[in-house]
Amino acid sequence: MVQLYDTDRERLEKEYGIMDTYWMLRNPAFVNQWRPEHTPSIKQMEEFANQQADLDSGIYKGLDPVGDSDIALAWSRISQNWEEVLPELITGT
Repeated sequence: MVQLYDTDRERLEKEYGIMDTYWMLRNPAFVNQWRPEHTPSIKQMEEFANQQADLDSGIYKGLDPVGDSDIALAWSRISQNWEEVLPELITGT
């Protein structure tokens, strides 16, 4: 596959599908069978991005507003309310 990846992407896509076709499985042991090894520069970016992401839920870290801005205060109230309401929604109480 690596040879096809380097020489004939069109044939690779026809025979095996586009890389990361099975991303939704979140199963690297399964998906990595087909994924060619990245170059060091791409691997470095991938590792950095994976550290910033919660891969189990697909939510990136550090996106919540912080500080004393109106948006940050509103987000804080919303988050606090959600923490109180969510258990009730889950348990049906």
